[in-house]
Amino acid sequence: MKRTILGNWFEGALKAFVAAFAVALSCSALAEEYNDGTYTWTYQISNGKAEIYKSATEAAVDPKPEDWLEIPSELDGYPVTRIGEGAFYGCSDLWDVEVPDSVTSIGDNAFYGCLFMSRVS
Repeated sequence: MKRTILGNWFEGALKAFVAAFAVALSCSALAEEYNDGTYTWTYQISNGKAEIYKSATEAAVDPKPEDWLEIPSELDGYPVTRIGEGAFYGCSDLWDVEVPDSVTSIGDNAFYGCLFMSRVS
């Protein structure tokens, strides 16, 4: 059976879409949520450690914090060791953050859009 150029293109595009969808689905399945009574934190677990994690559309914490935020050293019993890329993206009212000693890595642009950020300690 002879294939057309359009048929080959469509098959390739469909395979790429299915692969991208499978990756997105597997990544979203890794996200966990923990409510500490004030905030709901989104995080991922890897090797028994938690990374504060931003989804594709939301900041890593809900509701978006105003003024001051203390990042917990544990989420649901997992030590927080990383603040992921863009985790607090768009938290424009956040100006002071306390990071626990357990955090050893902060991703790129973790506080991007925090317009009034004056202190991270």
